Amino acid sequence: MTRIDDFQQRIAQTVARAEEARTAEMRELSTEMEQRVHLQAAFESLADRLHREELRPRIEAVAGHFAGARLEHVKTMSGTFSVCTLPHSDRFPATTTLTMGVTFDPATLGAGVSYRLQIIPVLMEFEARDDLPVRLEAPDTDAVVAWIERKLQDFVETYLRVERDPRYREGARAVDPVCGMLVHGGLTVHRAEHRRRVFHFCSPVCQQKFEANPGFYADRERVAVPAESAAVEASDAAPR
Repeated sequence: MTRIDDFQQRIAQTVARAEEARTAEMRELSTEMEQRVHLQAAFESLADRLHREELRPRIEAVAGHFAGARLEHVKTMSGTFSVCTLPHSDRFPATTTLTMGVTFDPATLGAGVSYRLQIIPVLMEFEARDDLPVRLEAPDTDAVVAWIERKLQDFVETYLRVERDPRYREGARAVDPVCGMLVHGGLTVHRAEHRRRVFHFCSPVCQQKFEANPGFYADRERVAVPAESAAVEASDAAPR
């Protein structure tokens, strides 16, 4: 064998090994894709059943106790969700959104049930999120139902706190000293301080009028939040 023949043989062996590795990689990828398709189908079946039979009727039961509650059921690539929105009202001076769903994690190829709660403004501490892992092949339905009911019970207790919490009630009584409109001190971003008191406004127009002549408007018999209370609210609402 000549030197060139030996070189060509070594190159051929290198290419052959690369082809073998590529074939093995493609085979593994094909197996992984088949597994993902199988798991995705299993998840969709699980999500449809858990949402239809367990989650949806329970969250609908909760929403039925609160006037003005809006429910939306959404199906996406990542799961099936129920979104309950409770708008700001005189009784509950906050906008609240509860989202619960059966979710799929492509990274771990696993399933779960999720709980997400948003209350705006954030004037008190509450559990904003939680997750329960669920086995795709042999889910423990009783455990899932128990978790869903526990989270919904926690949600109801948290939401009822909004009605009683003095920080929300205090904010709800704020009155624009310029136009007299009732505003939510925790929601409006238009505010000004005068003589160690914080005044809330419905718009930048009223805020500008107040700042141009604060003594005139501050002496009116209006409801205002002491600056110290506002500082405490800001501290309590800050992320921890």
